[in-house]
Amino acid sequence: MTGGRFQAPDAIQSGAGKLPGWLELILAAFALNMLLVLPLHVEGFAPGVPKLAPESLFLVGVCALLPAAWWAGAVRLLASLACVFSMAAAGGAAAVNQALGRPLNLYYDIGLVRNGFHLLEGNLGLGGAVGGAVAAALGVIAAVALVRLLLGRREPGRQTRRTAVMMALAGGLLVVAVAAGLRFPGWVDAPVVDSVSFQAGQVFRTHRDRQAFEQTLEAGGMPARALPGLEDRHVYLVYIESWGVSAVDDPRFSTLVLPRLAAMSENLAGEGIHMASGRVDAPIRGGQSWLAHATVLSGLEIGNQLWYRMMLDHAPATLIDDFQATGHETMAVMPALTMPWPEGRKLGFDSIFKAGDMRYEGPPLNWVTMPDQYTLDHFSRSLKTSVTGPLFAQIALISSHAPWTPVLPLIDDWDRIGDGRIFEPWRDAGISPEELWRDMEQVRNHYALAVDYSMHVALDWVRQHVEQDALVLLIGDHQPAPLVTGTDAPPTVPVHMLSRDPELIQPFLQRDFHPGLIPPPVDNVPPMHEIRHWLHTDFAN
Repeated sequence: MTGGRFQAPDAIQSGAGKLPGWLELILAAFALNMLLVLPLHVEGFAPGVPKLAPESLFLVGVCALLPAAWWAGAVRLLASLACVFSMAAAGGAAAVNQALGRPLNLYYDIGLVRNGFHLLEGNLGLGGAVGGAVAAALGVIAAVALVRLLLGRREPGRQTRRTAVMMALAGGLLVVAVAAGLRFPGWVDAPVVDSVSFQAGQVFRTHRDRQAFEQTLEAGGMPARALPGLEDRHVYLVYIESWGVSAVDDPRFSTLVLPRLAAMSENLAGEGIHMASGRVDAPIRGGQSWLAHATVLSGLEIGNQLWYRMMLDHAPATLIDDFQATGHETMAVMPALTMPWPEGRKLGFDSIFKAGDMRYEGPPLNWVTMPDQYTLDHFSRSLKTSVTGPLFAQIALISSHAPWTPVLPLIDDWDRIGDGRIFEPWRDAGISPEELWRDMEQVRNHYALAVDYSMHVALDWVRQHVEQDALVLLIGDHQPAPLVTGTDAPPTVPVHMLSRDPELIQPFLQRDFHPGLIPPPVDNVPPMHEIRHWLHTDFAN
């Protein structure tokens, strides 16, 4: 308060007992530089991240020279928002890279905020999810306020002005040099300029790709075709959550998983079940399983939520239409769904069974609503028996979904499964998710145990419950997050075809598939959307 008037925070004074203005500028630039570069140093984000963000010099210098006018305050606020956007984009890019194995794309990734909230809610409860959302919002507000303070106006003095001019010139020249393509590896980069330009470029590129994809959808995609080669046969499309090739290729996981596949190959062959295993590239990694489901059903690559919504709006023909044209009833068994799923009706399933429809009376298992063994048993015992003709069923198993605790054993006697209360001993059993995820080596071990359980259950179900003339397509939906596998892991997932009828398996053995349950490495991995094309080629004629 000076002379009865309030002094705005834009004027940060250098008076008695305070630091000199020129030193305040240097310290402000140092602090802003730390804020801009630290998010880039998140483990696994990118090699050679910079130590100097020249925008910190440029913005602190320029903003210190601006007058105490309303428009100068607006410039400082816009500069603060740009800096916080850069920090958030860097942190978001690191998170998306670690979780989904791809760059952040604001054009279609805004929806990940809602998905992240629901994931937190599933693991930590509503209170934990709301607390996380509030903390994130307060963090953004605090960051804007802090950067706004660092970019405040300083009391004009000769040394302060000289320092500000030198900082603005040096920072501006470095920004221009970096923008022009001059590189200082591991030392200087322009994160604010890079973030804004990269996301703006992605907006234009993604909009162009969206128009091309929309043209494909308007052309109708793949038309529906009856599949007479599968007429009067049950066909089960079963997804194993997070079943990626890292589980069979990476020694951290394969030492547990491969013996299971080898033993089950022998057991199934002894029961007269023929198998062919191969690999396909999923359009996603780490999450958003419904995009993989839509890719297989449509025969189109659905790699993001925007493409998914466009597919639903245009309603191209899918495998559901193919099997309905063949005379099948179609069913979706989705035990992870706890909320309404209008998308399933848009896709055209005749019947949909969500978590609340499964009559499960056992305990919840953290994010997992019910174990895979209950899902498959209830499907065979109750859901399938309500269908009189041939059935095409999509079944999405979830026991191998993060957080991968607790891990259950297979119950040998399926007749004991009942309403699921047999799983009561595993309520709150084992290590908690919070404790587990403090140690990534423990996480990786639990991931291997979880996918081993899901594969054991699914394959034992095939052995004991699948009909003589049925075809089972057992598919991984995506690799686990790069945080688990490492950023170099491919997007590839195993595909297994199983039937007691060797004629149904033979076409896949002619496509680089291999007898048994262990998918061999191949030079050119086909994309996941080819599965519908294969079914048309092999069974539509």
